[in-house]
Amino acid sequence: LKTLIRRKTIIIFLSIIGIFTSSIFALSKKRVWKGDFQIVLEKKNNASPLSAIDPIFARLALPGSGSSQLQTEVEILKSPYVLVNAYEFVKSKSKGKLEELRFQDWLKKLDIKLLRGTKILNIDYQDTNKDMILDVLNQISISYQNYSKLSENRDFELGTKFYEEQIKLHKIKASNYLKEIQDYASLHD
Repeated sequence: LKTLIRRKTIIIFLSIIGIFTSSIFALSKKRVWKGDFQIVLEKKNNASPLSAIDPIFARLALPGSGSSQLQTEVEILKSPYVLVNAYEFVKSKSKGKLEELRFQDWLKKLDIKLLRGTKILNIDYQDTNKDMILDVLNQISISYQNYSKLSENRDFELGTKFYEEQIKLHKIKASNYLKEIQDYASLHD
C-alpha cells in the first residue's frame, strides 16, 4: 500500500495515457452493425416415391435422416451455389477495396447456424455499412427461397419420372401376363 502511494503519480499518469489511447481507439474504430433472420428448414412433403411402395426399402435406399439431413441442408445453404447472388450484390455496392473481396472472406461476415434441437436456421450478417445490411439479408432470403423452389421442383420431377417408369414397367408386365393367360387359355381350351 505504501509502495502504491509512493508511486501514485506514475500510476495516475499511466492510467490517463491508457484511458486516452483506448478512447482514441474506440472512437476511430468503425462501428459494426448486425442484422439477422430465421428460416424453418422443413419440407412439406418428405416422402419419396420409394416410400409409397416400400417404406423399409426407402429408409435403406435413402440414408441420412433427422439431424444429418438438416446439417446437409445447412451446408448447402452456406455454399456459393446459394449465396453467390448476395456476394455479388455486396461486391457491386461496395466501394474500393471490397471489390477484391473473396467469397470466403465475405462468408466470415455471415453466421449461419442451426438452432439446437430445432429445424430453425439462424442467419446473422455483420457489416460496417448500416444501410446495406437489410438489402444483403433480403438478397440472402431471396436466394434461399429460389434454392428451395428449385429443390422442390427437382423432387417433383424425380417423383414424376419414377412413377412414369413404374407405369411403363407395369404395362409391360400386364401385357406379358395377358399374353401368358391367352396362351394358357388357347392351349387348355
